Amino acid sequence: MVRPRAPLLRLAGGRSLGRRLDQVVHLDLSTNPIGTKAACLLSGTRGLEELETLSLGYCNIGPDGTAALLASSRLSKLKILNLSGNSPPSEFDSVALPSLERLDMSGMRLHDVGLERFARVKGLKGLRLLNLSRNSLTSKGMSILAAWPALEGLEELDVV
Repeated sequence: MVRPRAPLLRLAGGRSLGRRLDQVVHLDLSTNPIGTKAACLLSGTRGLEELETLSLGYCNIGPDGTAALLASSRLSKLKILNLSGNSPPSEFDSVALPSLERLDMSGMRLHDVGLERFARVKGLKGLRLLNLSRNSLTSKGMSILAAWPALEGLEELDVV
């Protein structure tokens, strides 16, 4: 007996999206334990170039996974990225998200040293909202934020 392949994604109403990832604009996988390996795979997945919103809050993603997502050239149209509750990257070597407007990094156990590394990243000039709440930032971290040129256009900053 031959079983039909299960669709990759199923839309509301039971419609199958099949393998047409290029039609996905918003993807919310929050609270699913996808882990680091799946996050790395997702960051390089073809067909996600039109994705505007990616929500991966509390997905058990480690430092390599969050780094891969932030550096993914396939996510260049991404406007909203939620990485809350995952692990921060060890290094912020590169962020390749030129369209990013909203970034949620709350509850990531980010410390002043990590924030200092993140503040060296270029290419976040379009950022309008940055959520860094529930992290381990001190007054040094607040000074880093105050001096960060990429945040000049910021409309909302949450650090509580």
